[in-house]
Amino acid sequence: MATRTRAPKSSPSPARRAAAAKKAADVLAAHRRDIADARALCRKLVAELSFAAAEAETIDLSAEVQPKADKRRQTAMMRAVSLAGRAAVMRDLASASRTLIELERRAFDLSAADESEEARAHPSAIDSIAAGMARLAASAPPSDES
Repeated sequence: MATRTRAPKSSPSPARRAAAAKKAADVLAAHRRDIADARALCRKLVAELSFAAAEAETIDLSAEVQPKADKRRQTAMMRAVSLAGRAAVMRDLASASRTLIELERRAFDLSAADESEEARAHPSAIDSIAAGMARLAASAPPSDES
């Protein structure tokens, strides 16, 4: 059996290197847009959660006067104002935000070493909110929601 010898690999041409660099830049730009879109959605969901929390009593009263035939709507409204439900949503949004921030830092090639001493000394608002909501969720009575 004869062995094949491989020809030495040559460097990619400048045109191929440029095409590869452009493709990598396009992918990175798409990732950055996706991350920005996801962060915008998180902000919108936090605003909706804030509204539900501020209007919990009104929504609760509205749910109570729903006709019995509209049980699904009544259940959904009650779930929207339950403390355990809101705490769980906030925990999930805080986790999503934390993940998106990490992805964004990687996408923009930022490292934790780039943070100032002051930024490291003070936890972010997301971390503070997440910790508070986790404590609330842990202390809330078990919910019979599925």
